[in-house]
Amino acid sequence: MKITPRERSSCLSDPRTPLVHRTLWRLLDEFDVRVGEALTPEIPDVPLGGPSLWIAESKEGPKEINITSEAAADLAQLIGSRTAGPVFVEEDGIRLSEMASLRHSVG
Repeated sequence: MKITPRERSSCLSDPRTPLVHRTLWRLLDEFDVRVGEALTPEIPDVPLGGPSLWIAESKEGPKEINITSEAAADLAQLIGSRTAGPVFVEEDGIRLSEMASLRHSVG
């Protein structure tokens, strides 16, 4: 399933978009990462307030990406007081799946 630039833009600008999806799509919009790669970071991979995000699993191997202040703020809000586990989780605490993220982006 692919999403169009229009769908991605809509997901980012719609205030009804849950933070977990908005943060994911911001990373996808701003950086050269795949959905599956963006969903892999664990909380220790994110230096809060820092300018980077560690992607441990990618087709090119582990990589660090520099992130914008907007992405850093979204990540900090998304993580909140959690200290371990996946960054991108559903409301029930289960890791967000690629299919769930794509389904949400296209309605």
